[in-house]
Order: sequence, then C-alpha cells, then structure tokens
Amino acid sequence: MLRFLAREYHPLPPSHMFTGEKTGAPPSDAPPICWTGSISDLVELLYGLDTLKCINGGETGIQELMVHFSRFFGMELKPSQCYNAYVDIRRRKNDSRTYFFDRASEKLNERIVKDDERERARKR
Repeated sequence: MLRFLAREYHPLPPSHMFTGEKTGAPPSDAPPICWTGSISDLVELLYGLDTLKCINGGETGIQELMVHFSRFFGMELKPSQCYNAYVDIRRRKNDSRTYFFDRASEKLNERIVKDDERERARKR
C-alpha cells in the first residue's frame, strides 16, 4: 500500500491547497486529505500499525511509515516529533496508555450498535 501511495500520490502545489471555498471543480480536483487529529494520535496509529504488522508484513519501520503518512496527509512530521510523541505516550499513567485506539474502539462500537439499531428499525 505504501509503495502504491508513494508511486501514485502526488501532493498538490500550495496554489491548489484547499481554501474552504466552493469552486464547482470536479471531484478529481478535490482537496487533499488532511490529518486533523493530534500528532500523538497519528503517532499512536503509526506505532499500532507497525506493532500489528499491518503494513508490508511489519517490514516497514516507523520512520518510513511516518514519511509516507506525512506525505499522504500533507503535513510535515519530523522524526524528533514522532519520537517525542511516542515517549509522551509511554509516560501516560492511566491503566491504558492508548487513548487514540481506546476512543476509536469506543466510537466504532457505538457506530456499529447505532447502525444495527437503524437496520432493525427499518426491517420492522
């Protein structure tokens, strides 16, 4: 997937960045996808994907993931930021230190339950 993204993803020049204005442009000219979560959330995601060996069977390291995801999301994430965010995650004192994954799991389960309820209501 990362090779595909590296080969196929070409960031738009700054003059084409999303301004929030409706232009009537076709979907192919849609603005790039931007990460709107925190850096800690992104780093937690990167380390989670690496730990689960979800990308290239775990052969891709954190720095390579960081480079590709940064490019994909149109942001600049430096190795020091990634490492510092991971250290901050490790320093968390709660029972679970994976705040992003905990929230994602909770919200996804809520969404699934709501979708199931809507489907049951529709079938009545």
